[in-house]
Amino acid sequence: MILDGLNTEQRAAFKTWVENGGSFVGIHGAGGDPVGNYGHSSATDWKWLIDTLIGAQFVVHSAVMPGDIHIEDTKSPIAKKLPPVWHRSEEWYAFSASPRAKPGFHIIAAVDEKSYTPGRATMGADHPLIWWHCVEKGHAVYSALGHAGRMYAEPLMIQLLDNMISWGLTENGKSCSAGK
Repeated sequence: MILDGLNTEQRAAFKTWVENGGSFVGIHGAGGDPVGNYGHSSATDWKWLIDTLIGAQFVVHSAVMPGDIHIEDTKSPIAKKLPPVWHRSEEWYAFSASPRAKPGFHIIAAVDEKSYTPGRATMGADHPLIWWHCVEKGHAVYSALGHAGRMYAEPLMIQLLDNMISWGLTENGKSCSAGK
């Protein structure tokens, strides 16, 4: 993840940029590996990244297997042209807590754990995958999808990424309002 390599000064500049109206678009591994999972530190050492920017700590994932994603906010531009139920194979990320419980977080999509075998990567009935929120005056959108390189050639994954980037560009420089 690109944020792993930022030094203290660069982290401060990035944080200031987002908080003053910048837009962050994060996918899959941007959620950060839990510290110590792979014998090294990670971007999760930077608490602001996980607690504020992403809004949830990735803790474990399933094997790659098919499952059903339910688009909860079909009116969001982030969900434009995505089917209400999106069946695809993925390495399903689980988080220490659902960002839905945090004020100002807007869930775009969640995975139905009844549609696959989550194993240890369970979050139960509330398993969000795609969300956005305000970070001071800035915007952040995150998707846990996108484990394998081949997934980025899937038409619906391309649509999601296009939607996320377009949303980020449209909102960039505008003062964020959680009521949008």
